[in-house]
Amino acid sequence: MEDEIVRLEEESAAFVAGERENTEFTPFRLKQGVYGQRQADVQMIRVKVPGGIITTEAMDALGDFAEKYAPLGTGHITTRE
Repeated sequence: MEDEIVRLEEESAAFVAGERENTEFTPFRLKQGVYGQRQADVQMIRVKVPGGIITTEAMDALGDFAEKYAPLGTGHITTRE
């Protein structure tokens, strides 16, 4: 999974730098679980949790991420499969 994170960082940087067209980047980011919302500059991140099992360390990391990047400092968890 770490290689997916590295690739997302690389592709995102290339898009921001103008090296990727939106038509090229959008399918990639959707496959990675990053979805635009109706509000400007708002994204939803769908996190992969194989089998619905997640470590406490990973949950802590998600909490840290939400505190740092989510406007309200919170996340939303569903049981979507």
